[in-house]
Amino acid sequence: MSTIVKVVYFLLFLGLVVLPHFIVRDILFLPQAYAQSLGSLVLVCIGLLLYYLHEWDLRRMEKKLEVSTDKLNNAYTYLGTVNRRLPLLKNVTTDLLRKSDPEKNKKKEVFESLLATVVTSLIHADWGMFRFIDVGNTNTVREYIYTHKNYVLLKTEIGNQDMLDMRGSTGHVHELQDLYVLHTSDATTSLPCFLIFPKGGNNIDDVLPVIQSIVDQAQLFYKYYYPTAEH
Repeated sequence: MSTIVKVVYFLLFLGLVVLPHFIVRDILFLPQAYAQSLGSLVLVCIGLLLYYLHEWDLRRMEKKLEVSTDKLNNAYTYLGTVNRRLPLLKNVTTDLLRKSDPEKNKKKEVFESLLATVVTSLIHADWGMFRFIDVGNTNTVREYIYTHKNYVLLKTEIGNQDMLDMRGSTGHVHELQDLYVLHTSDATTSLPCFLIFPKGGNNIDDVLPVIQSIVDQAQLFYKYYYPTAEH
């Protein structure tokens, strides 16, 4: 109970005590006794109203605290998930750059390694695909595919223009037919990278930031390996 509420309650109690000393005669058409009773009733009603308002405010604050606690717990859960995935980012950045030589025709292995990290460690799907599309003519410039174990990937029909239309929203998985599509955060590139993978029963919301980082890494690797490709 706040200090202000305590002071108000004290004043109301004091008013009940001293009220008979203030009403010592009839007031208008009310006899003295009725006037004193009416005054006491008014003070009691004010006290009850203050009590219920205080209770309502307490419940509101408790609900607000519960919401804040839930948000804090969700934030800790999210941070824990991201921290568990951070070692994966190391494998797809510095290590790949150090091990891969663009002059030795190992560019494909780099993109397949990125896809393998996403497919096997994050989304737990049967396959994944990077597709680089020319914004000017909507043609597929390059495409890299990784399949899990002995999975045989049949031809996947998905329109480039449909994917290019998704570029207005970054960091969000789009649904297209029975597939998910995630595009690079680079809004200025003329050859954006798209990650395509099948829908599944796994919840991927917790790993979306990591997947987005890997897609962006694929875009950076593409610029590194093909610096003259963009226009």
